[in-house]
Formats: sequence, C-alpha cells, structure tokens
Amino acid sequence: MKLGQYLEQNGLTLGQLAQQCGTSASTILRIKDAEVAPSKRVAWAIWEATGGQVTPNDIYSLHYAEGHCPCRAHSASRTSLSLGKVTHE
Repeated sequence: MKLGQYLEQNGLTLGQLAQQCGTSASTILRIKDAEVAPSKRVAWAIWEATGGQVTPNDIYSLHYAEGHCPCRAHSASRTSLSLGKVTHE
C-alpha cells in the first residue's frame, strides 16, 4: 500500500505518523511524495508503525516479477526485496 493511501485510510496526519516513526512530518511528506528515499531506520519505522501495511517495497516501488531478479539470479528463483536486501527462496 502506498504511504498516502495508508494515511488517508487511517485518518492520520503526517505529524502523527512522523511521531510514531521518530522523524519529522516534512520527512514523511517528502517520502510520501517520492522526493527522497527513507533511511533504512525510517523505512523500518514506517513498516512497524503501519503494522506492515506500507512496506519498503511499496516506498521504493519495487515489485516481484516472476523470473526477474535484479541480482543476476536464475530465472526460477523467487526474490524478496526488503530493506535493501535481496533474498532468494
């Protein structure tokens, strides 16, 4: 789920989410508007504060595609991108 969708659906302000994440409202706004990429700490904090509804993959617009891996893996592997780590199952 996109960060803006989460805020709207849950009736939260930027400031409220920022407080939960230990950052500023302006940082949350810039992340929501895709002006900046969050640090690993803030991406993790957003994931935790949203109960996993907004993932780092949502923030970075990364999506799993069958047979496509960003790290030269075999086409049959499953890839999970999370907080900058690529794992194969």
